[in-house]
Amino acid sequence: MRPAPPAPRYIDATTYKPEEDLPAQYWAQLWRIKWMVAGCAAAGLALGLVIAALQTPIYRAKTSLELQSPNQNYLDMPSINPVAQNENLETFLQTQIQLLGSQSLLERTVQKVEAANPPVVTAPQPFGWRIGRVAREPRRESTEDAAWQIASRLSVKGSGLTRLVDIVCESPHPGLAADFANTLASEYIEQSLENRWASTKRTGEWLTQKVQELKGKLQAAEENLQAYSRSAGLVYTSDKDDVTMEALRRLEAELSAAHMDRGKKQSRFEQAVNSPPDSMPDVMENSEFQQTRAKLVDLRRELAEALTTMKPEHPKVQKLQAQITALTTDLGGSRDNVIRRIRNEFEEAQRRERMLWEADNAQRRTLSDQMSKETRYNLLKRDVESTRMMYDSMMQKLKEVGVAGAMPISNIRVVDPARVPRQPALPSKSLNAALGLVFGALAGMVLGFVRLHSDRFVKTPGEAGALLSLPELGAVPALSSDPTKPATGIRKWITSGSETSSRPDMSLLQNGSADDAGKRKRNGAVDLALVFRDNSVMAEAYRAALPAILFANEQGTLRTLVVTSANPREGKTSSISNLAIGLADLRKRVLLIDGDVRNPRLHEVFGVANEAGLADLLERPHPDDRRGPIPSGVDGLSLLPAGKASAHTKNLLYSSRMSELLRAFEAQYDIILIDTAPALHMRDARLLGSLADAVLRIVRAGGTSREAASAVVIKFRQDGTPVLGVILNDWKPVSGDAVYGSEYLKGYRHYYGQQ
Repeated sequence: MRPAPPAPRYIDATTYKPEEDLPAQYWAQLWRIKWMVAGCAAAGLALGLVIAALQTPIYRAKTSLELQSPNQNYLDMPSINPVAQNENLETFLQTQIQLLGSQSLLERTVQKVEAANPPVVTAPQPFGWRIGRVAREPRRESTEDAAWQIASRLSVKGSGLTRLVDIVCESPHPGLAADFANTLASEYIEQSLENRWASTKRTGEWLTQKVQELKGKLQAAEENLQAYSRSAGLVYTSDKDDVTMEALRRLEAELSAAHMDRGKKQSRFEQAVNSPPDSMPDVMENSEFQQTRAKLVDLRRELAEALTTMKPEHPKVQKLQAQITALTTDLGGSRDNVIRRIRNEFEEAQRRERMLWEADNAQRRTLSDQMSKETRYNLLKRDVESTRMMYDSMMQKLKEVGVAGAMPISNIRVVDPARVPRQPALPSKSLNAALGLVFGALAGMVLGFVRLHSDRFVKTPGEAGALLSLPELGAVPALSSDPTKPATGIRKWITSGSETSSRPDMSLLQNGSADDAGKRKRNGAVDLALVFRDNSVMAEAYRAALPAILFANEQGTLRTLVVTSANPREGKTSSISNLAIGLADLRKRVLLIDGDVRNPRLHEVFGVANEAGLADLLERPHPDDRRGPIPSGVDGLSLLPAGKASAHTKNLLYSSRMSELLRAFEAQYDIILIDTAPALHMRDARLLGSLADAVLRIVRAGGTSREAASAVVIKFRQDGTPVLGVILNDWKPVSGDAVYGSEYLKGYRHYYGQQ
């Protein structure tokens, strides 16, 4: 038994990436459901227009306001406004927008609108009711209810980075909508002025109360100051000096002078007491002392002269001595008088200093008492001054508040007042139509994709390859979907051989129409498109599936190919027959083996006898047995029918005899194609696939379920059998993907004989 060769590159499922084709696959699926999408879009469009026609028309009125930032320095407003105003423009605008939609402002607006309009208003009929001429009473409602309806749908929004604010009102009543928008703007301005006036009024009332309180407090403080000044006996010569302070200054000056004088006289006295009398400056400078001393000097000189000639007892000498004694006594008395005077002056200065010191201390005590009184006086005086300053400031603010409150200024300006709209803003026919079209198309796409993905069967090209992660070698259209004419002759049918009597009716195949071919197909006959309709779309589809087989065969990796399907009647036999004919047409030596020993059909397709075949070679192998492949009637194509199979034949498909037969046939033929029984419920395809080089899967569009297709591939992968690819059979492009077929025919009508 020959082991299976390794999977070649071109059939390795890991090298095939179906996700790369996802955009094309989605587009193909979308094209398949295009009519459902178009139908749903048209229905959505019609529904949108019908809804627009049946809706009550809504009119829209708009008022634009300019909200200017308030000047905080106007009339020194920050000094009288108790609220800090430091918000930026964006915050200011958002605050005002919220105020425009406040409940209190809306209530004022509704009351004004209700008072200015009739109590009952009538809404216009929808356009659809007028077109249909359906008797319908106009809708009547109270003005208050209509106004509150407008308030509930009120829209206030800013215009980008500008200071403009738009007030948009919607209502079935155009005049009422415009009136509400204008009234809301005017009431907003009025409310802003009222709030400012109320704020200034409250501030003025508070300031007036405070001014009255401060006035009384100021009067009481002044009275207390004057009363205390009188009771304390404070007398001021200026703002800074008083009598007591002046007297203290004079005493301080005299005390200082007396202190200096006492020091001088004390020094003289101490010098007079401690120094010789003759050395005292005061004694020496005394005129009387000087005269007495001069006389004494003269008398002593005369006495000295007299003693030189006279004796001491001489009367003249005695006289001179008596005079000298008297002058000496006078001189000592003069000196004592001077010292006594100095002492008296010192004692006088000392007494004066002491008296001034006592007076200074008394004055200081008086000043200290006065200063304590002055401190109390200053406190009362400062209280009076501060109260007066507060009173003056309050009076000034009260005047400013009165001026600011009396000026009716506003930072809000109406740019564009609302006008009565002539055309309704809602419902918008274009918007309803666009929404209906879009949502209808989306609903159609959803329904279409749900329908596609809920379908259990493979139907379109690319779907089988993506599902099985395999290359899709081709898509063969159904016979009923092939618009090409049949050929006028048979290209390569060989009429020689012993089985010519059992071949198909040549005249019917040559001159039959597509309808005849369809009848044969429905009767179970295999359509050999490459023989009888070689210039048809079906024949080209089979030829398009051959390159992968040819390339693998020329590389030497594919000599034996098993063709199978999941279930019966999926086009396995017709596909392998046409592929074999196409390979033979390329001058390949092809052997077609009917391995479906349970239900053989290839002998019927080619019109040959089934007397001997594969079953005979497997059950009765004889060295001299020359029974084997027979001519099929197509140049280069040999056929090995199934033969007369027994119950034991199916067990021999995986025998050494089968492996020997394949090796022998590979030496004689370029490529071997084996038709097998369906692989989902029978083992024959898996057994023969393990002996072959690869397996080719046939999937019928609309006939093979996704589960069956996946289950078969999983089984082959579990066996390690390489899968060459998949061919989609019996594909109906008109119902699945019309562009795929119609675009192809547009450029090749001349080749297919189209008119």
